[in-house]
Amino acid sequence: MSILLKSVTLEGQEQGTVEALEAVFGVELNRNALFLALRRERINAMRGTANTKTRSEVSGGGRKPWKQKGTGRARAGSIRSPLWRGGGVTFGPKPRSISISLNKKLVRLAHRSALTNALSKISVLKTTALPAPMTAAVVKGLAKLNIGSSDKVLIVISSYESNENLLLATRNIPYVSVRVESALSVHDILASSQILIASDALVKIQERLTA
Repeated sequence: MSILLKSVTLEGQEQGTVEALEAVFGVELNRNALFLALRRERINAMRGTANTKTRSEVSGGGRKPWKQKGTGRARAGSIRSPLWRGGGVTFGPKPRSISISLNKKLVRLAHRSALTNALSKISVLKTTALPAPMTAAVVKGLAKLNIGSSDKVLIVISSYESNENLLLATRNIPYVSVRVESALSVHDILASSQILIASDALVKIQERLTA
């Protein structure tokens, strides 16, 4: 059984429907897979570059501040002790890799669940070709599809190289994001209120998620 997706153009015209695989757009929602995939994407987006200095890395403190005995004060060996203001940090963060991984089957399941959950807001772009990089033309076409500035629009393409005019036309539209299909994330799908998938990108997505 096939799922029917609405077919549209960038000029704002509706052109019937396109068949999509039920194995990609009609699966049972798996909330656990969505949670794990979202967690992986959020954590892997973190850089892990937080850095603090230990007492050996803080400049200064090479001389004992006062003699060991006879002053009435507590013994001290360095003014860069973690106990002192301006001293080193004990067990502070250091640059490290915090990325996590998931097996491919689980990631594909999460993407299928996200696409199924977003089925009502997905349309297929018959073509993404533009004669010129005109932002006004794209805004006008989206308006004809009842898509405005209150929406968060995601356009999925097959490659950046073959869609240069579209990239130039949409980069100044704050509510429109363009993603290549191979970099499409679960967060992108769930966070968008309208999703336009290029027909050639749809073929690649279905091939990848049914592999």
